[in-house]
Amino acid sequence: MIHAMRVWPRGLPKAKVIGMNQSWFFRLLSLSFLSLFVLTPLACVVETHDSGTEIQFEETTNLGYRCGQALTSWNVIARETGEQGPADCEQPIRFVNLSAGATYTFDIVGFSGQTECWRGTCSVRAVHDTRIYANCSQQIQSLCGL
Repeated sequence: MIHAMRVWPRGLPKAKVIGMNQSWFFRLLSLSFLSLFVLTPLACVVETHDSGTEIQFEETTNLGYRCGQALTSWNVIARETGEQGPADCEQPIRFVNLSAGATYTFDIVGFSGQTECWRGTCSVRAVHDTRIYANCSQQIQSLCGL
């Protein structure tokens, strides 16, 4: 058996070898990792969607305009329920507590001042415990040449 031996020249300090369990740094490091693995699940924030099945409309996605441009207000009506969501500038319109798996037909109208400048109808299927962001832009006509 061959043993390798390192000979230190005179005058150079030798490194002191500390056992891993004797080092205060190792203890601190071990405690840090232990607390990370033990406490992380308690500090973790998981965002859940408790409000049920929803369909949401955004004006920029559906009308192509945002308030401050030509759009001043807009409205979405669900034909099946008769609910409507009038909105001013930069307000999404959200329909909540819908039946999962059902398809809803929505009439969308956008105004520039008192003039109706956008109109369209589209159908969106509701998905269980999910917020669907509807995109009906292909079914909406621009009536004012905007």
